[in-house]
Amino acid sequence: MKKILALVAAATTPDDKFAVGNLILIAGNKLNNTAFQRQGLELQLASGKVAPTSLGMFNWFVGNLAFQAGDHGAARAALQAAAAAGYTAGDT
Repeated sequence: MKKILALVAAATTPDDKFAVGNLILIAGNKLNNTAFQRQGLELQLASGKVAPTSLGMFNWFVGNLAFQAGDHGAARAALQAAAAAGYTAGDT
């Protein structure tokens, strides 16, 4: 966990944030760790480097992970962003 926090702190450029977010997402997928998955996706979104055509999907996954974690406010915001981007679960 300390190494992940160090990576996040060291990521200062949008490209760095996107790359670190992707690494955290991959680690979360391999470890089946939903907190890492969400953190990775959120960092990628915050980087501003997610392709416009993928913004809805990223937000949809963040919203679902937030909902599972009981973070309903964040879930609502992310799912509304996904809907605003025209994304629905059937688009996967």
